[in-house]
Amino acid sequence: MLPAILTMTDHTLSQDLRGAVIVRDYDHPQRESYARGVMQQAKGPVLIAGDISLARKLKADGVHVPEWQLLSLPRRIFCPKRWVFTVACHSLLAMKRAQAHPLVQAVIVSPVFMTKSHPETVPLGMVRFGLMLRQCNKPVIALGGLKRRDLRQIRAVGGHGIALRSGG
Repeated sequence: MLPAILTMTDHTLSQDLRGAVIVRDYDHPQRESYARGVMQQAKGPVLIAGDISLARKLKADGVHVPEWQLLSLPRRIFCPKRWVFTVACHSLLAMKRAQAHPLVQAVIVSPVFMTKSHPETVPLGMVRFGLMLRQCNKPVIALGGLKRRDLRQIRAVGGHGIALRSGG
């Protein structure tokens, strides 16, 4: 399964790439070579966001599915048994859809706190995050405005871990 800390890439390779890494840079002009670079530097499993074909080609450790792709994710695909599938969820409805999908092993719920990447989005806060994860039968990872020091608080309410964009 996934470690407690995941890193979401941010177009640079200057991040701390310990733990699991999700290559999320959908619009990177050289996404394949960028993902290869991430895989060479990462100290843990690497998931490719939104592109099963690229994940296969690079022999990644799994796929991260953005919420908007969840409804089109096949219920079965040919992939290595070791692959990990995570899904981004921004609502309770999305989380329920994700947990019902047979390939999905963990959900990433966001935003928990205010975040610079989406300043217009109202964060869930710890209470709503805690209530959401109690309704999920899969590991829940928090994302949005988090720092490494928040891992203890997320775990205290039952979360599996945290995902960081800036490596906080």
